[in-house]
Amino acid sequence: TGVDYKNERIFLFLDEVQKSKNWTEDVKLIYDNLPNVKILISGSASLNILSKARKTLAGRTIYYELPPLSFREFLKLKGVKFEEDKIQLYEEKLKREFEKFMFRPFPEIVKEEDLNFIKEYVRNAVIDPIILKDIPKEFGKVDVLLLEKLVNIFLSNPGQYLRVDELSKELRRGKKTLYTAISYLEFSYIIKRILNFRPSIRAASRKLSRIYAYHPGLLIPSDVAKEKFVENMVMFESNSKYYWREGGKEIDFIKDSVPIEVKFKSKIKSDDLRWVRFFMKKYGEKLGTKKAIVVTKDVKEKVENIELVPLWEFCLSNPYLF
Repeated sequence: TGVDYKNERIFLFLDEVQKSKNWTEDVKLIYDNLPNVKILISGSASLNILSKARKTLAGRTIYYELPPLSFREFLKLKGVKFEEDKIQLYEEKLKREFEKFMFRPFPEIVKEEDLNFIKEYVRNAVIDPIILKDIPKEFGKVDVLLLEKLVNIFLSNPGQYLRVDELSKELRRGKKTLYTAISYLEFSYIIKRILNFRPSIRAASRKLSRIYAYHPGLLIPSDVAKEKFVENMVMFESNSKYYWREGGKEIDFIKDSVPIEVKFKSKIKSDDLRWVRFFMKKYGEKLGTKKAIVVTKDVKEKVENIELVPLWEFCLSNPYLF
């Protein structure tokens, strides 16, 4: 490069770093001895990179998770332009693009028209390599057949309650074995577990956690119902870690004490808002919660302190939370 790395700052980019056998030791050596060299590490085998970096490079690293495409990134890759302050003028175009975006979350398939090809791509190029290669390589001897069965169960019905006793009987595996397998799937970004939020003590109960796909794009090969797909998408977009359930009352997600309910339809009735109203009345003041969000199909309005927002707009701007 012609750069004096002892006196000037230089950047070293290492992509697919996991293919180098002793990469952590080499990176540690450079980091400790050449302070002007700033290192960016990336690779497709994120499980391997994350695990090894935490073991060997502790205190030397900052982690950045690169998720699948956002709606804005999708629009940019397709060259779709719109004016931020006149978004309603572009509504029809943005809604059409959003329908395509929902099933094209990766850069390499943004312009792919064949949905069957997309299903095969997600299964063969995203899910299977993690189950068949990354997890066994990282954790040693694993029950790949069990992992495949769990993935099929969880991704065919996102949002289901985790009932390990029932799974144990159905799959004829011990509960400890199941918990271990589930932890592998969580660690490798196949699934995400969200907990029951307890507003009264600002805590969460691990009892009856719910399981979603880490990203809704992973659901594409499973042909799940549109409502379930949308629910998973809202979980991902809001980065929610909790839901709320109390007796027979339930709200899909809680994010920073803000209740988020998914009602993917074109007409919202008063009954659709009852648990959100209940939550706000009972816990709003205690939690400092001033608004709630209901994600709809195409309804946009404000009812009391409840924001009703269409899914496409929620994913485009998401100003309601961040």
